[in-house]
Amino acid sequence: FTAGGARHLALRKLLATRLLGAAEPLDACSELRAPPGFEGEAAAYYEGRVILAARGSCLFLQKLHHIQRVGAVAALVINHEGSKRELQVMTCPLQERGAGRDVHIPAVMITSEDGLR
Repeated sequence: FTAGGARHLALRKLLATRLLGAAEPLDACSELRAPPGFEGEAAAYYEGRVILAARGSCLFLQKLHHIQRVGAVAALVINHEGSKRELQVMTCPLQERGAGRDVHIPAVMITSEDGLR
């Protein structure tokens, strides 16, 4: 986000002012559950949080649907271990035909190194 300039200010503010939470299951490829030890419904835990999810096992679109459905405000997808530090683009099959238009939360892929911090 350091090179993004003013147009990304709102996203930086969002990510800096919200609690982080890890998806359960971590790959977010199925409906999210409340994490172990949390008493209450899943939505009560995820509401308003930025959610960490691991890359793999399903399409990015599926992950984002599950994360958005529980009220999270953004997603950070952790790339595979050993991946290059280059920008990774998260793609959506059939995007040109409208797939993904119902996802309204920002999502960013981060390195596995950053995800472990």
